[in-house]
Amino acid sequence: MWLARGPKAKAYIFGTIHIMKADVAWTTPAIDRALAESDDLWLEVPDDLRDPSAIMPAIKDLGMDPAHPLSSKISKADLDRLDAAFKAAGLPGEAPFDAFRPWFAALMVSVLPTIKSGYSGENGVDATLRARMTAAGKPVKGFETLNEQLHLFSDLSPAQEVALLHQSLATSGGADSPDIDRLESAWQSGDIAQVVRYEGQMQALDPSLTAALLTNRNANWAKQLDQRLRGDGTSFVAVGIAHLSGPGSLIEDLTKLGYTVTRVE
Repeated sequence: MWLARGPKAKAYIFGTIHIMKADVAWTTPAIDRALAESDDLWLEVPDDLRDPSAIMPAIKDLGMDPAHPLSSKISKADLDRLDAAFKAAGLPGEAPFDAFRPWFAALMVSVLPTIKSGYSGENGVDATLRARMTAAGKPVKGFETLNEQLHLFSDLSPAQEVALLHQSLATSGGADSPDIDRLESAWQSGDIAQVVRYEGQMQALDPSLTAALLTNRNANWAKQLDQRLRGDGTSFVAVGIAHLSGPGSLIEDLTKLGYTVTRVE
């Protein structure tokens, strides 16, 4: 967790893991104090996504392309890897998912092993923080809407989508998903160097993908926080830990805007 200070306002910036196993104890007294002190919560997306009806219409519109089968867009090698990934997750293989666009297949490849290993968005840090601050009567805000976030993927070029799926297949942790276990362990211990190494492996993307999915978003969020920090009060900001580490991070962008950002936890 970091603290960014403006002329009067300040923001606690906390790096999260979006999915988590049940009953993982991750809060600390410092986090509890920061939450109690904060007037509002900022997440990547403010929506509560536990209700599938909130996301499925958008997935149907942006993530499906039945007129152009997925198998016609990717290599035979990646098609075989995709088939193996779905089967490893206990699903019947790639054929039922041939209507998926590559970007959505990439997300499925990344998330299915973690679900099989017991991870869930309902147990994720974002969901826990949202529930806690809502119960306290504090507003939950977002840097992006759900539709905007999905468009980050759906607006990729066809070549970028295929590259994203290829990368997801190449770095998938398999049915037992040991990679997410290592990330959670590094995150729990506050080992940022290890998190950076892990994220470097998982997001070894071409520069245009890295810009679209990480650094451009960080720059946009920094501008929004710049406006927030010019006001009064305290905010608790929680975004994926990948956005707070490495070149072009949110921390680096805020520092470039002239803010003092110090790690506090």
